[in-house]
Amino acid sequence: MSNFLPGSKLTLHLFGNPSPLGGASTKLIDFIQSFYKRYRIINYLPRTPPDDMAAFLSSHDVEIKQYSDFPAQNEGVCLAVCVDKFFETGIPQKARDHRIPLVWSNEMMWLFPGEEDAVKCGLISKVLYLSPIQKRVFQNVYKSVSSMIVDNYVNPAYFKFVDRGSREPFTIGRLSRPDPLKYPINFPTLYESLISKSERLKIQSWSSDLAAEYSWHYFSPDRWVLQEVGAEPANLFLQSIDVFSYPLGHRFIESWGRSTVEAMLTGCVPVVPSGHHLENLLVHGESGFVCQNDDDFIKWTRELCADVSLFMKMSRSAAQYSRDVICNSEANCRLWIQALEEW
Repeated sequence: MSNFLPGSKLTLHLFGNPSPLGGASTKLIDFIQSFYKRYRIINYLPRTPPDDMAAFLSSHDVEIKQYSDFPAQNEGVCLAVCVDKFFETGIPQKARDHRIPLVWSNEMMWLFPGEEDAVKCGLISKVLYLSPIQKRVFQNVYKSVSSMIVDNYVNPAYFKFVDRGSREPFTIGRLSRPDPLKYPINFPTLYESLISKSERLKIQSWSSDLAAEYSWHYFSPDRWVLQEVGAEPANLFLQSIDVFSYPLGHRFIESWGRSTVEAMLTGCVPVVPSGHHLENLLVHGESGFVCQNDDDFIKWTRELCADVSLFMKMSRSAAQYSRDVICNSEANCRLWIQALEEW
């Protein structure tokens, strides 16, 4: 059953920070572009957005309000996506007091402060999971709450395919948050082991914390390009590398894998670890490789570097698979409509 009349616009109270940086933030940009004509979106932000983001929101008819303005209308649905300290703002309590259903999407693999208490108090009307692996982590906490799996969607228009047949040097790289938990302990030596000849290693995003974590290693400028957050737009960075080799820290589990899909869309071949949702984003041996250990990372990455015909075949396959299967706009929109309109 839909919670608004045909022909009218559902008021969507959106909590989350649209931005070109970060998985949850870029997800909101894609969401707004998909739904601004269907919903009346009010984006509640803790501070004034940068001019370029304010212009983007305005061009998509999104109203900008402060947290203290909620609810701007005593109707509609509240959607909160990966908002730090959201359950300490008092917004969930206000939503319940005004009988506005709260749909919550955590996006991470750990609970936010106050999240479990909010569940116990009945403040969350529906929880959205990104993947089955994320659902398994939280299902006991949310066993009494309505739930859905709503996959991420990446707009293929922003991540155009690049034919890499004759490019030199061949480049191995990765794009992620500059969180040391996302990097394996042996990251520098493992990455250098991926090189078979004269390949370049290119990383975004790098940080002082990561530099301190690996201060024991010398990053030769002849081999490494270490870029800070935002040094290049994600699409241009991913178009500049050939193999997206993505080993992860042993204490971190990837709930989806947005940067992996973005890389695939550009024709970058992913080499990813097992035990994450990443392995569900590709077909092993066709559109990428799934690794059980470090030896697999070295084997598959070196094979791609050495065999141009194999690389080109898998590059095209990765781009096609990500567009046709993973980035299916119609399927994703149907899930969001069900999540926000059916109660």
